[in-house]
Amino acid sequence: MFGLTALKRAATPTTTGLITASAVFTATQRAVVGSLLQRARLSSAKDSTAVGTSLPTLEIDAFKRSKAFKRPTSPHLFIYQPQLTWGLSLFHRVTGGFLGVGAIWYLVAPFTSAAAAAYVASLPFIVKFVAKSALALPLAYHSFNGLRHLFWDTASKFGLSLSGVYSTGYSVLAATVVVGFGYMVTKVSLSSEEKALLPLVHNFLVKIGVSEAAKILKKNFPLVTVQFV
Repeated sequence: MFGLTALKRAATPTTTGLITASAVFTATQRAVVGSLLQRARLSSAKDSTAVGTSLPTLEIDAFKRSKAFKRPTSPHLFIYQPQLTWGLSLFHRVTGGFLGVGAIWYLVAPFTSAAAAAYVASLPFIVKFVAKSALALPLAYHSFNGLRHLFWDTASKFGLSLSGVYSTGYSVLAATVVVGFGYMVTKVSLSSEEKALLPLVHNFLVKIGVSEAAKILKKNFPLVTVQFV
């Protein structure tokens, strides 16, 4: 309506009875702007009714609004194509966390290595196979992939090309399978002297862990007195 009114006003004869070109151009501009404003109002009203009552911008729930319009969630892992590069990076972090937590738990666990070895020896083969795989595969993968990253972190340029990243990645997976499954099916027999050393090794590792923990606590909390028995 605003655009038509502007055109009618521009079309009204002037005192000289002539319509100037500038008046027509100005009227056309007003008509276009009025039409755009009208469309913007209609679009805004439609959007607000789709999610509920009209609210100020700062009070609109963005997640609820996106859900109402069925917009995809971002970031969304399933929209990305699975690739070897980010898969290896992800599992390197997962295995590192798993091995770190397992090592800390072993240091503070209330049993000796000899008792743990005797208990594992009494388990059925399938249970030992699954338990050893849960330890062997993450340890082998994290070790080989860690060496791969050490090559990159040093001055060496080996394996930093796109083809090199993929070739070394597949090499890590192959080495993990060979070494991991080799450890899983290998039976280690210890002599009586070696078995007698297990408690000593366990106690030594525990003392190292405790002393390092005491150093960390003393460094970060100097006012706290730490004493381990």
